[in-house]
Amino acid sequence: RAVGALELKTPQNIFTNLTGLKVSKFSFPGLKRRDKRGNFVMLITACNGIEYILSFRSSLKLASVEEIALRNLSKESAPVPKLINRTGSWLLQEYISGPRLSEVLGRGKLDQSYDILETAISSLLQIQDLARKIGLGKHMKPICNSHAWRNERTGWLTSLADVSNSSLPKLNEEQINSVLTVKPTSFVKWDARPGNAILTKNAKVIWFDWEHCGCR
Repeated sequence: RAVGALELKTPQNIFTNLTGLKVSKFSFPGLKRRDKRGNFVMLITACNGIEYILSFRSSLKLASVEEIALRNLSKESAPVPKLINRTGSWLLQEYISGPRLSEVLGRGKLDQSYDILETAISSLLQIQDLARKIGLGKHMKPICNSHAWRNERTGWLTSLADVSNSSLPKLNEEQINSVLTVKPTSFVKWDARPGNAILTKNAKVIWFDWEHCGCR
C-alpha cells in the first residue's frame, strides 16, 4: 500500500503531529518489535509531563477496527483507554497506569486472585453490555468465522499429534467445521487475555489492544 507522508516520519514526529506537543522521553512497555509484522507500542511522556500510549498497527484494517472500538466504547465510559487521535496505522491513547493482570494474578493469596479475576470478567461483561446498547456489533465484521480459520483449527489436531508423537484418530472434518461455525451476534474482544488488561490503583480492570475485536 502507499505510505502516507506522516508514516515516513519518526514516532516522535507522529506524536507531535497528533497532539501539537513535543516528546520529553519515551520507552517501550512491551517488546520494541512485538511481532514479525512490526507492530509496537510506545509510552511517551510529553513536554507537559502527561503520559500517552502511541501504537503502530501493521494493518490499516486493524488500526481502523481499534479506532472504532475505542471511540465508541470510551464515549460510554467503558473500561478501555480513551482514544485521543489517529493517523493511518498510528493510534494515540491515554496511558493507564498499573501492572498487567498477567503480572499480578497468582502473586498474592488465592482469594485475592479470585477477586481480581471476578473484576476482570465483570469489566468484560460491562463492555459487552455497553456494546450491545450502542449497537457496536453492527459496525464490526465477523471475526474468526471464515472457512479458512476453521480449517486451521482442525489442522492443529494434526500438529498436536505430531508434537506428542501420537496417532491421530479419524476425524470427521465436516462435522468439526460445522461445530465451529457460528452466527455472529455479539461484539467480542477476541484476545481478552491477562496480558491485555491493566489493574489500576483503584482496583479497576482496563482492557487495551482492541485491534482484534469483532462480531462473534
